[in-house]
Amino acid sequence: MIKNFSLYVILLIALNGCIQTTASFIGPAYTVASTGNVYQAGLSVTINQALVHTTGEDVIENVTKILDNLDEKKNNKKNSFQTENNHQAFVNSVKSAIRNNN
Repeated sequence: MIKNFSLYVILLIALNGCIQTTASFIGPAYTVASTGNVYQAGLSVTINQALVHTTGEDVIENVTKILDNLDEKKNNKKNSFQTENNHQAFVNSVKSAIRNNN
């Protein structure tokens, strides 16, 4: 009983990295199964591998980074728009104060 458990733990630790490479073929396997187009699945694998080799990040990490950058730009635009509105409100209040004093 303990020998079997020990064997399973050792195999789990030793073969832990095999899951990651196997999981990367799930998408192309689904593409082949659903469309029957082997070339499209092969192209998908090739592009993914080229992307990982070039950037060091997989597709999901790149998409997450792009979406974070878009959110950051959107927030910066909101902040700059609010700053412009605050500036304009300040200018208008100064003008009205000057008019009231004259």
